[in-house]
Formats: sequence, structure tokens, C-alpha cells
Amino acid sequence: MLLTHHLPDNRLADARNRANQMPKYLIQSSQNYLMAKVRSLGMYCTEGALTDEQLNTYSQGNLREQLAAKYGLAILLYEAKKYDEARHILQPMLAQNQKNL
Repeated sequence: MLLTHHLPDNRLADARNRANQMPKYLIQSSQNYLMAKVRSLGMYCTEGALTDEQLNTYSQGNLREQLAAKYGLAILLYEAKKYDEARHILQPMLAQNQKNL
């Protein structure tokens, strides 16, 4: 389409200017998204996809990220067959939110 119907440069420049003038919004990740992300990295990706560095970053973040870091640690412990330690982390989380663990 663009090969046969060229746009003038001034229309492209106008579109860029309008796009640059739009307000920028910072959208926080939801708790469901963070839990799903940690779960998929920890359980379904190749080994080492969920790193200690990621968990440390999450643990220093907001409350949702801290909860995701705990969940990620429990998943890593579970994958390492340290079931009792994983259960110790997961039981309080299950009492608060049974639907997303």
C-alpha cells in the first residue's frame, strides 16, 4: 500500500509531532500479571530463567512485586525439591489469595 500510495513528509512529521505530544502514562503491573510472569519463568522456561537478581529487584519494589518475589522464591525451592521450605512460604500466601497460586 505504501509503495503505491506515498505519504508526504509533512503528514509523517505531523503524525510524529502529535504522537510526541501525547501524555505518557506509567502503568503499574497487576498482581495477576506479576504472579503469572514469575510462575512461567520459574516453572515453564529453561533453567535459570528466573534469577536471584530478578527476585531481589522485585523484593525491593512495591507490595505487589514483593509478593511476586516470595512466590518466585517458593517456586525455585519447589523446583529444587525443597518442598518443606516452599510450603512454609506458600501457606500464608494461600490463606490470603487462593485463586492465584
